[in-house]
Amino acid sequence: MNTKRVNISLPVETLEKLKASIPEGKRSRFINEALEEKLEEKASLRESIIRDLKENKWIDEQVMKEWSSTEVEGWPE
Repeated sequence: MNTKRVNISLPVETLEKLKASIPEGKRSRFINEALEEKLEEKASLRESIIRDLKENKWIDEQVMKEWSSTEVEGWPE
């Protein structure tokens, strides 16, 4: 796996927790695993939202149909 050194800023409290719970030399791996997990959750959530919106498209269509009679187009001025 190719790696690249980066600088990031963390709140002091977060850094202290990291230092207290993860030994030096294993922090990069821990941070990478945590980031990968969080990014996967985000991608999964996005896919879930898109899937749900597609599955429930009929609800929007039904609401639009029910409310179409309230459109002002064609009303007397």
